[in-house]
Amino acid sequence: MRQGYFRRSSLAIACGIFSLPSCTALAAIETADIYDLSLEELLQVNISTNRAPADSKALSFKVTVITEQEIRQQLALGFSTSQVLANLVPSFAPARQKLSVQGETLRGGSPLIMIDGIPQSNPLRDVSRDGHVIDLEMVKSIEVIYGANAMQGMGATGGIINFITHDTSDTSGSRLSSTVNFSDHPSSDTRGYKLGFMHNAVLGPSAVLVAGTLEEQGLFQDGNGKPIGLEQIQGDIQDTCSRDLFLKASHRQGQHEFEFTVNDYEIKSHGKFLVVPGNTLSGQLTSIKAGETQGTPPGNRVKNVAVDYRNSELLGGEISAKVFWQEFAATFGATNTAIFQDAKLGPNLYDQSQMHSEKYGTKLSFYTAQLADTLLDLTAGLDLLDDKNSQPLLMTKRIWSPEMHFRNQSPFLQGDYHFTEKFTLNATIRRELAKLSVNDFQTIATSGNTLVSGGELEFNETIYNLGAIYQLTPQLNLLFNDGEGFGMPDAGRELRAINKPGLNIEDIFSVSPLLTRNREWGLFHASNRWQGQLSYFQSETKHGNQLQLVDGVYRLNRRPSKTSGWELSSRWQVFDNTQLKLLYADTQGEFDSNGDGNLDSDLTALDIPPRRFVVSWSQQWPQQWTSHIQWTNDASRDFQTRGATTASFAGYNLLDASFARTSRWGDFSIGIANITNRQYTTYFTQVVQRNDRFFAGQGRSFHLQYRINF
Repeated sequence: MRQGYFRRSSLAIACGIFSLPSCTALAAIETADIYDLSLEELLQVNISTNRAPADSKALSFKVTVITEQEIRQQLALGFSTSQVLANLVPSFAPARQKLSVQGETLRGGSPLIMIDGIPQSNPLRDVSRDGHVIDLEMVKSIEVIYGANAMQGMGATGGIINFITHDTSDTSGSRLSSTVNFSDHPSSDTRGYKLGFMHNAVLGPSAVLVAGTLEEQGLFQDGNGKPIGLEQIQGDIQDTCSRDLFLKASHRQGQHEFEFTVNDYEIKSHGKFLVVPGNTLSGQLTSIKAGETQGTPPGNRVKNVAVDYRNSELLGGEISAKVFWQEFAATFGATNTAIFQDAKLGPNLYDQSQMHSEKYGTKLSFYTAQLADTLLDLTAGLDLLDDKNSQPLLMTKRIWSPEMHFRNQSPFLQGDYHFTEKFTLNATIRRELAKLSVNDFQTIATSGNTLVSGGELEFNETIYNLGAIYQLTPQLNLLFNDGEGFGMPDAGRELRAINKPGLNIEDIFSVSPLLTRNREWGLFHASNRWQGQLSYFQSETKHGNQLQLVDGVYRLNRRPSKTSGWELSSRWQVFDNTQLKLLYADTQGEFDSNGDGNLDSDLTALDIPPRRFVVSWSQQWPQQWTSHIQWTNDASRDFQTRGATTASFAGYNLLDASFARTSRWGDFSIGIANITNRQYTTYFTQVVQRNDRFFAGQGRSFHLQYRINF
């Protein structure tokens, strides 16, 4: 659907943009009415991630739709994509504040990241970089599907996070925006800038939307005013430059609709600082010092191209077709770690890797309401995916993880049967027909220069969803869902570690599929002033995908695991201009640590988040002022291995606030993150306990933004 959102006078451009001549980047903040959607309207927002037309109140599983207003509120505080999700999705793990999103799980599982339904995740060589694939300025909403499910096929073993990009508009117009951010102790190294633009042009039945952002992000400081250490190998979001170019063209002719979308995103480090390791025993935090890094600085480059066709009146139903191409390149920092050493190439060898993936795919679906005049709504579809990825070493031209070719054909049926006005049954069945091909390859020296015979593996699995919705009262629904998700483990990690001669890929059990079952019970309430959902879930797999640190290297553990937990999401419109929100999640997880068949140990911080509370207050004031204040609590927890405590998290509280004003000269806002300047170490840092990753969290920071539509 097209939506108009460009207004205001062009006179203010010079006043707003050129008054900030040093800004080299963008971030727009929407300060329009934060209550422009009523509760009923929110419930009727179509969930595009679902393969059939449906709103949130018609689904038997938990769904969160993060609106553009909510995204703007978080961007006003200078938060990254991971921090936005952590603040708005209750069972999402606390953000690491790094380019790597390892450990940023959803309900204890790895979510399938998508942009307009295009998969961004790379499970065959999971380098944990899929959390930074698009600038949120290009995103109008985020759809979050909780728990394993069969809706989107491979990868949805921990849920789905789908970034929905802006649509073209019925009205021509433009938008410019600028941002300046700085820490509590500003300096030239800690300041950041952002600029952006968006322009929509209408050409008869066609429209074109073009947009771009350019950002320079400085260093972060902790609550004591000291620079926060860099994640020099896995990648960081501080001391970086990023840009995003976006194009969407649409054409409508009667019931026919065509759409062409391109997004090209890149983020890379400047490489101007070196890591100074900390000391976890003494409490000395990881820091930095000036110096040029070896090799190519770490970063992401992500390209997405898609062509969509929709026909709303074909044979009594609706057809939807998408053809897409995606290229993903994740570059890691150079290091002389022991794993890269090879005596034949010299001593103290530096090297760095780059994971490269290229995907082609098609998504087809045909939806019919009230099939043959029955109470059944039916969707039939077919998804095709062709994915090639590898991980070479750039400086020595060696192959670390071999090229893997994954092909997947996945037909599915999805139905909703309305037994009565109060009772609806949802069901999905999907057949996964997958092939994984690997050519002969040789491992690097630290794995013995082992020759490994390639081959082809076939995986045929049938997965399902079964759910029910029962209306207890006009305001209260009872929900149940039992679903399965199909995924692949990090096969590249296992193949590159083979050190036994004579093996081929058929001998490696650890590359077999990952099947996860998720069951969920919930109550959903919606009235004129209050909306809330209480959920309890259980998720389990016989062959897990946990990472365990062995001799300084993470290896896969394919043993049974189980997660469970409670979630509460609520929104209360206290008065017309006052809104309160409460999010709560308590996630538990355990796994078989020694292969004896018993779930004897806690899952680690790489898998499950702490108990989390998020409380926020949004207010409209006279004279076009608005405010947003939020408090986040990540509660303490211990981790046990076979009854002994092996790691602990102390917990912390954070308070953030933003204030905005709309005027005829544009929209202005100021955000203050970590108002109390709390000194803390992040969740991942506290539990993993590595000297080179002993990071403080970000201290107090300020974010000034300006936006003009014309």
